[in-house]
Amino acid sequence: MEKKKKNWRRDYLDDFTADENGRYSYTGRSFSLDAGKMKTRRQLRLLGFLAFGSVFAAGCLPGTDSGGRFYILLPYLAAFACGGGCVWQALALGFSGEIRAYVFKRAGAALLFLPAAGFRAALLTAAAEAFAALYFRKGIFIFQLLYAGLMLLSAVFFGLSRRESKKFCVF
Repeated sequence: MEKKKKNWRRDYLDDFTADENGRYSYTGRSFSLDAGKMKTRRQLRLLGFLAFGSVFAAGCLPGTDSGGRFYILLPYLAAFACGGGCVWQALALGFSGEIRAYVFKRAGAALLFLPAAGFRAALLTAAAEAFAALYFRKGIFIFQLLYAGLMLLSAVFFGLSRRESKKFCVF
């Protein structure tokens, strides 16, 4: 009978061993964070929350005409998902001075991709909303400009988060 292929998504479970009491302990590789890396991790969390918060705030504005336009809504949803992912992965890095290797591998890869994708989506959303505000002239103009401004602000936060994650993901 053929052996079942090992699931690569669960490779990290090999780093846990059971002791005589039946409790599991982690025996795999860990990274210790110095003061600079801990500061960068705090900045990653803050920038992720700011990016997600500004995208969320832009979506809560009344009077924007983005409800029925797919070229505004789709990049907005992408920016929203990337902001949520940035927050999730920054929180997954934990709060202690040590990070397990499998957590670092997963979160580090996501923290390099998500801010870059969120930056592009936020810029595209801001440009599309500004185009709709100037071309169609429907809705409340000041809210449309505020929406575009908030999306530009979230793009700045995504860009800063990308820069910080490049610093953090190098050991």
